[in-house]
Amino acid sequence: MKLANEDVSMLAFTSEQITAPFLLPEMVERVASMLNYFLLQLVGPQRKSLSLKDPEKYEFRPKHLLKQVGINYISKTFE
Repeated sequence: MKLANEDVSMLAFTSEQITAPFLLPEMVERVASMLNYFLLQLVGPQRKSLSLKDPEKYEFRPKHLLKQVGINYISKTFE
């Protein structure tokens, strides 16, 4: 989960600073697919399967991850 947190956070940070590469036709589909995947995993019908006894051990912070996904969606919407 650490990698997912880092990927989404880095995407949010980078896309706020440098927007042009993320608006290229070949990138839009890839970024949208990744964000849609994370969103579906976090709030979709199978979200209960992400339940952990010790989420901090794996650095699993679903609320933070969901917030970062939302920030990414919003930053792409207003470009």
